[in-house]
Amino acid sequence: PTSLKILYVNNFLLYASQEVFQNVKIISFIASIILVFLTYFLTVKISQKRFAGLVAIVILLQSHTFLRYDTTATFSNFWTVFYLASIYLIYKKWYLSPLAYIASIFSKALTVAFIPMTLFFIYQTQIAKKTKIVLILSYLIIFVGIMVVFFAGKDFGYGENLTSFEYLDFLSGFTAWAFQLRIDGLVLVFLLPLVVGLFLCSRKGIRDADSIMMMIAGILLSGPLLAGFTEFNIQPYRWIPLITFFAIGAGTLLSKTSDNGPQD
Repeated sequence: PTSLKILYVNNFLLYASQEVFQNVKIISFIASIILVFLTYFLTVKISQKRFAGLVAIVILLQSHTFLRYDTTATFSNFWTVFYLASIYLIYKKWYLSPLAYIASIFSKALTVAFIPMTLFFIYQTQIAKKTKIVLILSYLIIFVGIMVVFFAGKDFGYGENLTSFEYLDFLSGFTAWAFQLRIDGLVLVFLLPLVVGLFLCSRKGIRDADSIMMMIAGILLSGPLLAGFTEFNIQPYRWIPLITFFAIGAGTLLSKTSDNGPQD
């Protein structure tokens, strides 16, 4: 329909899918495929092993939550794809990373909460110091811009009372992920062992292991924050970034300590 807000990336892609393919789910499915490939390439980049990338793919594809939402239009994976792309582009085309992040925000405003994780990832990444400074400044400008829009009275689609905070809802948000991921037993059972393994990897000099731990912690915290500041319920699809970084983290455990190219 012409009333669709095509200025928002998520709505524009759904509109394009309906107009081009006569099926609103096609581009959503393509986005899920892209997410699988991004998981592979980011894992290979971090671990320096192609086998680790394959392990990450298997873990992602076995996830019931991922398979449940891989073709849905209502709960599309666009926001996760753009956010993961923004992380991967830090390594490849760093100047495109902020653009991908902005696209993720216009796909789902929840990714605004991911800015601290991204800044930490940039700080830990072994790229040129000048590039780090430019990237960090770019993301800080994005954050300031979001705050200006917020204090100008915009609600980002999450209601008009974002400044209020419900402490009990915040606490209950910490239990949501365990209940909603009960069908993803691999993630539920091995999340803590994975974090311990990443901690040991970080002690061996694998700096990106710290970044993955920060990603996991930030995503786990974003759910309770959403519940505390808004009237929204935490839906299972919001944990797809957690499952994705769980898969990447599992591949990171296989990392090489050297910075050579990917190995078989």
